[in-house]
Amino acid sequence: EYLRDIDAYIRGAAAYALGNLGADARAAEPALVAALADPISWVRIASSDALAKIDPERHPEPKRDR
Repeated sequence: EYLRDIDAYIRGAAAYALGNLGADARAAEPALVAALADPISWVRIASSDALAKIDPERHPEPKRDR
């Protein structure tokens, strides 16, 4: 639910929190994949990072330019 909140801060915090749960948040994978299309870039990044923590085999951590 929070990943679809109107407030980007709530969406980003939800993705971050799910990532901290690691594999225990596996049920949230579909919602996090959907959040990869969020209009706010840092919500997309938080969702991508969360997916990498939940299942690194299926969702490797993205390479980012520094």
